Amino acid sequence: MRRTAITTSSGLLLAAGLVLVAALPSVGHGDDFAVLSPSASFTLNAGDTFNVTWNEATVNEATPIAEWQNVTLSLEQSGQHILTIGDVADRGFYAWAVPDNLSGQYELKIVRANPFETAISETFTIRDADLAITEPDIFELVWLAGENVIAAWEGDPGSLTGIDVVLVATDGSAETYTIASGIDPAAGSVTIPLTDAVPVKSYEVQLRDSSNFLSSPITRSVHDIEVHHPPGPYADGSLLREEDEEIVWVIKTLPNGKEFKRHVLTWDMAVWYPHIGNFWQSVTVVPDGTMDKYTASAWIRLPLTEDTETWKVYEVNADATKHWLTCAVADQCGSIWRGNGGDPDGIYTVNEKELNFYTTGLNVFFEQPDVSDPIEEYE
Repeated sequence: MRRTAITTSSGLLLAAGLVLVAALPSVGHGDDFAVLSPSASFTLNAGDTFNVTWNEATVNEATPIAEWQNVTLSLEQSGQHILTIGDVADRGFYAWAVPDNLSGQYELKIVRANPFETAISETFTIRDADLAITEPDIFELVWLAGENVIAAWEGDPGSLTGIDVVLVATDGSAETYTIASGIDPAAGSVTIPLTDAVPVKSYEVQLRDSSNFLSSPITRSVHDIEVHHPPGPYADGSLLREEDEEIVWVIKTLPNGKEFKRHVLTWDMAVWYPHIGNFWQSVTVVPDGTMDKYTASAWIRLPLTEDTETWKVYEVNADATKHWLTCAVADQCGSIWRGNGGDPDGIYTVNEKELNFYTTGLNVFFEQPDVSDPIEEYE
């Protein structure tokens, strides 16, 4: 009778018709023995448990765990032995409880005895600091470039000697901006002049180790903050409208720092003042709340001359009526008007076309005269 030889995957020769016997337990090894983690991108926190991983031995499924070979794990620093982590089964992973008393740059070495092989990890960081950002908090959503912002933290700085405050863009660009560096971690906070060089976008706030910037963050903000540039400054005579408002204002800015806004009641403004051009194209849309810093004014007059008609100051109401601010001596009431909240700096100079557009209403009458020169009073 002829028999046919069959070669199994284990290399054993079997005769056809014979019972197939299970292969003997065996242990082999991968061709690329290397530490997979930790790598240079890792920062381990002292006191935490970290999964060390490597290319494990190739073990036949039938091999009992008790027969697996061991590897020796040890911690080194610049080639010097620091401590032996232990002899552990060659399964490709080990849950390592990182000691509390370590901080700095280290390598992890794994030694396999049979056959003798050694694998050393990239240099990684162990950090003994335990900090958390407390500011910006969940209620602070916007930082304004050009103004001072505050970063604050709490916890145990461990052996840290300096920390950096870093903004990391969350728009996918991965841009980073170090806005403070070498800060004493024991200080607990730092006030930072945020420069206009930081682009307008959303960022995560991170604290990093000043001595090892490329290690992972010590801590990060619990939410993103948005960097904005403060609105303006807007030129004198600009037409402004807030995003969620329909009202258009013409602003007045003075060298003394005073800023006023006057409600524009009609698109005819562009007809009276041709330099405006297309009215709506000349209106700048500004963030909501921008107009809050401007003082409302409804006062207008013609350019001052010796003609007493040009001395008259009018208050313009929302119904497009104008009301002469007068008093017992019709052309002299500056100080009384001031006493009632008037401010000569808030008077807008208009041309006759605009003045004549408004319907004349009742005078605003002040009873007490003033003897001073009205031209000086209103300048």
